[in-house]
Amino acid sequence: MRIFELAITWTGIGNTLLGLLSFIIILGIIVMIHEGGHFFFAKKAGILCYEFSIGMGPIIYSKRFGETLFSIRLFPIGGFVSMAGEEVNSDPIHGVEQCKVIMENGIITKIMPYNPKSDSFPDEPYYYVRKHDLLGTKDGGAEDLYMDLELLNDLDYTKYRETGHIIPDLNKGETKRYFVSRNAFIHMSKKQAYQLAPYERTFAYKPLGQRFLAVVAGPMMNIVLAVIVFFFMGICQGYPDNNSLAVNDIKNSPLEIAGIEEGDEILFISDKDTAPSENQYFKKMTDLRRTMSSYTVNNKYDNPTFQGNVLYVTYKSKKTDLIKTTAVYPRVIINMFELNVLNNKDGKSPFEIVEPVEGSLFYGHNLMTCDVIKSIETSGKVYTLGDEGNLKTIADLLAFCYSNETAKKQNYTFRFTHYVDRNDDGTIKEGSTTEEIEVPVTTRYDRAAFESQDVEVAALKLGFSQTISRTQIYKYLYMPWVDTGKACAMVFKTLWLLITNRTVGIRDLSGFVGIASATVTMVQLGISRLLYWMGLLSANIAIMNLLPLPALDGGRLAFLGYEAITKKRANQKVENIVHTVGFVLLMILFVFVTFNDIIKLFIK
Repeated sequence: MRIFELAITWTGIGNTLLGLLSFIIILGIIVMIHEGGHFFFAKKAGILCYEFSIGMGPIIYSKRFGETLFSIRLFPIGGFVSMAGEEVNSDPIHGVEQCKVIMENGIITKIMPYNPKSDSFPDEPYYYVRKHDLLGTKDGGAEDLYMDLELLNDLDYTKYRETGHIIPDLNKGETKRYFVSRNAFIHMSKKQAYQLAPYERTFAYKPLGQRFLAVVAGPMMNIVLAVIVFFFMGICQGYPDNNSLAVNDIKNSPLEIAGIEEGDEILFISDKDTAPSENQYFKKMTDLRRTMSSYTVNNKYDNPTFQGNVLYVTYKSKKTDLIKTTAVYPRVIINMFELNVLNNKDGKSPFEIVEPVEGSLFYGHNLMTCDVIKSIETSGKVYTLGDEGNLKTIADLLAFCYSNETAKKQNYTFRFTHYVDRNDDGTIKEGSTTEEIEVPVTTRYDRAAFESQDVEVAALKLGFSQTISRTQIYKYLYMPWVDTGKACAMVFKTLWLLITNRTVGIRDLSGFVGIASATVTMVQLGISRLLYWMGLLSANIAIMNLLPLPALDGGRLAFLGYEAITKKRANQKVENIVHTVGFVLLMILFVFVTFNDIIKLFIK
């Protein structure tokens, strides 16, 4: 038994580690594609890119290719492409009074700001910078960039002849103009070096159209990535065939329990025991889903038509070709409580539960399948369940979830009748003893939050999937764009609720910790759900970056829009200050959201 428990523990740890690794890989791909968009169009415009970084914080690995340093940083929470002149077109050696240089054929190729206190080669020649221009002009030539240097030390150059060092061609105190290569490097330290960026290689002085493309390309590449991911998701799982009424994957579902078999066609569903006429039969699967959605709890659940515990399903048997009608006792999924409720057709109670999965509000309280909800208490009111209680039917439970009193975040106390004695398959032993289990919970969501995610507060489920078609090629061409559009719309809906709805606040936001936790769950659900999650994240990052907020791509686009309208460039120093302040505020928000995510992990 101990070995079995350890195996489960290690399996859980393994799944968690796999989920975290998947999160790092997925986020890395999303960031790489985003920054790759910026990098590609910046290079096409001739902008010098100092660094292409995946992650933030200290560098853990870097390698220079040409003029760009490609790096991986410690914290996988974003990335950046550092473009010359993106912030302010400042002097690259601003504040440097003394320097060392390396020349080739009389042209300066390396510039090293000199600090006598930290310099490890005090006997090398160094210079005072009298005058310089390392930006030049747009049409500048080979002699456009220069430095007027005064030699500061008088050395014995005999040893330099022996070592091959370049000997200065002037004496101490003399000044001479040296031209600078347009590909020269500035070495701020042994580990920090970047290539000089003359006028024509800077972001600030490129035409408006090229700057616009370099900025907007990042979010747009995320949109393209989402489309590609949804395309592959479609290849993996296919697309539902709405022209077929046949049901699939109904194992252990209410449909299978009712005697319906895989491949049977659902012709009609009603909560009334009356035989439908042929002209009432469903034509497509969308008709079936539309009927089931009428039993879904959301803000449009004003006049529920479902009044009992049973649905009557008319279906055509695949084996016999006969049309039959049978009673089906549906499952209700209560998302606001993260609880699956089974409808017991034996009449004992309509409120048996499915064993809660790890991470749900009810996990870890010894609850098992066939345990029965006895009562729910909230705000000093007790709602008893069952034939003699306040909530007699599944319909009553749906209405309870919708009511203004309950469809919001608050504290609840659920009381269950737990059957102690079980068979090996988890079924209740005859004459089993019982005990009462009390579970206090606080819902994670309210109705408005569910609206933003297009998730139901509660809904009836028959437990089936549609027939999957892999031959409808046209769906592979347009459905990825539809899915991407839905993902983007979800972000806008959430943001709108965040602004307009008092019940949705900043504490409902999730950051990287929350995303990582969700990724762990998606890994356990399979490759299709993981791909969907990746596409959703990519679309989310695209839209968030397009918001007109300082330090984000949308903030830079706002300044470019101002320039396009007024035909005048915004003051670069002012723009830089705005972005800096915005970045600081975003970091504060990031810290808050991360802390909130960590709290959520420990407080269910």
